Amino acid sequence: RSLAMRPRLNVLVPGLAMKHMSGGPNTAISIAYRLAALGVPVRFVSTNAPIDADSAAFWAHAQALAGTANPLDNVELVDASDRKIPFKIGENDLFMATAWWTAQMAKYAIRHTRHEKFVYLIQDYEPILHPASTQYALAEETYRLDMVPVVNTSLLAEFLVSHQVGRFSDPDFARRTLAFEPAVDKTQFYFDGQSERRSAKRRLLFYARPTNGLRNLYEMGVAALQKLLADGALSAAEWEFVGMGEKFEPVPLGHGGVLVPAPWLGFEGYARQMRESDVLLSLMLSPHPSYPPLEMAACGKPVVTTCYANKTADRLAQISGNIIAVDAT
Repeated sequence: RSLAMRPRLNVLVPGLAMKHMSGGPNTAISIAYRLAALGVPVRFVSTNAPIDADSAAFWAHAQALAGTANPLDNVELVDASDRKIPFKIGENDLFMATAWWTAQMAKYAIRHTRHEKFVYLIQDYEPILHPASTQYALAEETYRLDMVPVVNTSLLAEFLVSHQVGRFSDPDFARRTLAFEPAVDKTQFYFDGQSERRSAKRRLLFYARPTNGLRNLYEMGVAALQKLLADGALSAAEWEFVGMGEKFEPVPLGHGGVLVPAPWLGFEGYARQMRESDVLLSLMLSPHPSYPPLEMAACGKPVVTTCYANKTADRLAQISGNIIAVDAT
């Protein structure tokens, strides 16, 4: 009851430790911190993983993402990952879900408030993160819940409407859907004609996520690289093959080629790696374009990605001629 007069927007993110910072969490943090800069009291809530013991790096990161000059005094960071510790809310609190399982949490949390709906930041068609399963069904259910949809990219919003996913089948609901295009940091992702690596070889960068990103088609990407070498289209004497995004053991590609894992880099190092590479292979079997193709295109370099539904080669080429979209074969 003591929190009834101090309502907050509770932003539910699975992990808010710095090791969890990637495109999806960064987008949620950027939106929420910008709302806080407009005067909305915000609580960042880590729902599934502990936060860092020292939160200074998180706040510096949030400020940088939102482009705010000074720290804000109307934002909090809360670790709600330990279910034994009560997470206190006020009856006037609002919730923002940022992944399907946090939307399931919000579905129950709002029953303790005066609100009947929550804000849903939708960054992919998340049922396809899973095989036909309980997780698939629960993810699909979230699009039928009472929510305010905020969709990352017009491409994804068009997919949800055209495939009549959940409430998006209602024309009035579809018209009220909010959609935005992701920003690319031009101070980090730009064509660098002066950049030279010590290696004489050209570099093929591969967005490789064998465990945590099944829709990124790791196995198909590796097979494609093996076929390129087997066909003589690329030579291991002239090219190096670097996989980024996740830890994995080096993969022999045949004919002298090896896919080696890149070390985990900070944001500036990640961007520099993009600028210094010659081509990116970044597959994504979903209606969302994902961030690496947009970032590589901004570096003035070609990137090969995959089509999916309304995410056609023509639509992606309209974003940038550097994006080459193909069927997932």
